Amino acid sequence: MKNLVKKLAAAALVLTMLVSAAALSSCRRDEEADYGNGAPVAGDRLYFFNWMEFVDTDVLDMFYEEYGITVILQTYTSNEMLHILLRDGGEYDVIVP
Repeated sequence: MKNLVKKLAAAALVLTMLVSAAALSSCRRDEEADYGNGAPVAGDRLYFFNWMEFVDTDVLDMFYEEYGITVILQTYTSNEMLHILLRDGGEYDVIVP
């Protein structure tokens, strides 16, 4: 039961972050389109960098079904790995340190 609560809490946190990122239009602009008003349309991908054990891929699938945005997930297993990947030029829309 305790493990289930932790998983649900982690899934809720991930979903909240992803919805917030999408709502703030922080999605990478893969292709920009002009629909007559000159405003670019956000791309269809969100680059998400998180701890390996904190992501429930079912939540990412639900996010795609709801918003039509594919989450490109990269995970890390230690703070050292996080720092190396960021130092080497990794670009992400959402990072969970």
